Parts: sequence; C-alpha cells; structure tokens
Amino acid sequence: MSAFGTIASTTTQQNNMIAPGDHNVQSAGNDGISSLTWSPTSNYLVSTNWDGGVRCWECQESGRQIRALPKAQ
Repeated sequence: MSAFGTIASTTTQQNNMIAPGDHNVQSAGNDGISSLTWSPTSNYLVSTNWDGGVRCWECQESGRQIRALPKAQ
C-alpha cells in the first residue's frame, strides 16, 4: 500500500509507519512507485510503478478528510 489519499484499514504496525498528514490509496500496485503527478486541471492523481503499471485516482476532500477513489489501472 502506498501513502496518500484515503486512510485505509490497516494493521497497527502499518499505521505507525505512516507519517502524520499522510494517507493510503487503494490499489497502489505491488511494486514501488516510480513517478507520481497531479493533473493540472482536475483532482486526478496518477502514478507509475516499476512493474510498468499506471494507476489513476480521483481525489475528493470532505471536511478534513481526503478520499482517493481508484479510476483506472
């Protein structure tokens, strides 16, 4: 699991590894993230992985919580 977006249900040990203000995103891939970028015109976050995968999330803010909804992979 990679840090950003939605706070996912994880074990206490994993939660201790997440810095304050960081969040998890769903379906982040199995290999490390090689690049990460925001859309300049909308609330989309796109990542590429070392295994060649590309993933996209739509980020939404509700109050003080940020959600990252998987859109494509």
